[in-house]
Amino acid sequence: DKCQIIIAAGSNNTIEAIDLSNAIEDKLGGPVTMLHVTGYYNIPPQEGLLKHFIKLADSLHYRESNIVLYNVPSRTICSLAPETIIQLAKHPQIIGVKEVASVAQAEYVIRRTDPTTFRVLSGEDDLIAGMMAKGAVGTISGSANLAPKLFVELCEAGLKGDFIS
Repeated sequence: DKCQIIIAAGSNNTIEAIDLSNAIEDKLGGPVTMLHVTGYYNIPPQEGLLKHFIKLADSLHYRESNIVLYNVPSRTICSLAPETIIQLAKHPQIIGVKEVASVAQAEYVIRRTDPTTFRVLSGEDDLIAGMMAKGAVGTISGSANLAPKLFVELCEAGLKGDFIS
């Protein structure tokens, strides 16, 4: 009850991503938030990414389940363009993006999406402060497992607008 878990459930195959997401929902017996990566290896066009994520979101068993997009072009060689993210942000079950592309892209998306329904999170440790200065609300960070207190303090300072200390 103290924290929310986000489960990685992505696949570059739409049917596999749907099956995996539905299996997670069924196993947990209720709504869940899942992290879904872009199309690695097959490098789909933006229209393909848009269709993939919309079909995935529309196929969730629970209307309370959510998807956080994972845009990590340095590892997948496939990037969600800012305009694609903005389009996907309109879907009620797509609630955010773990953004690794750049601070500029994060800022562009933040300025064009509703912060009450869609949130940008840093996915790269060296971008956390810069993204939070532009309106990101935190991070999904593997390194935070090594120093959770430090990352909590960093994000709390960012949410307060304290970027000097």
